[in-house]
Amino acid sequence: MRPDTKLFILSHPHNPTGNVWTEDELRTMGEICARHGVLVVSDEIHQDLVLNPARTHIPFASLGPEFARASITCTAPTHGEPWLEELLGYLRGNNEHFAKAVHSATSKLRVLPADALYLAWMDCRGLGMDAEALDRFMLIEARLWLDRGQKFGAEGHGYMRVNLGCPRSTVDEAIRRLADALAGLG
Repeated sequence: MRPDTKLFILSHPHNPTGNVWTEDELRTMGEICARHGVLVVSDEIHQDLVLNPARTHIPFASLGPEFARASITCTAPTHGEPWLEELLGYLRGNNEHFAKAVHSATSKLRVLPADALYLAWMDCRGLGMDAEALDRFMLIEARLWLDRGQKFGAEGHGYMRVNLGCPRSTVDEAIRRLADALAGLG
């Protein structure tokens, strides 16, 4: 952390990876920020979109009064309607379906496991393409408009973000297009 850092923005659950932070991870981040007098802005807008039943969203401010005083939470609460559980099941199914299909199509791509969100984080580094070539391949050969990983920082080079918050038929069409484009690589 730089000495002039005043604010830490916590993406919780993380976007684009879908990671749901554990209590220990949250405490560690909060303690580091507290030691340096850094305010935490916890973006918890996707808190209702936890797909992994083994993971639970823990609000940052709920870790204790010292965490609540040193943070601002951004959220859009819902009422836990039955439709939300149906949506989560559907999104979970889309995520599993897409990951299995990509795994079956090639060993050069890998869909990382996500605890939350309707977005898949796909590791494309096995294709051996630079960022521009990968973007062109997905857009022109696969005819898929995906988010470039580097949009989320330098660590995102070689990754693509795939929106799975759509009908299963759209996911199937994306899988077909991707498989056809991969077959064209030889």
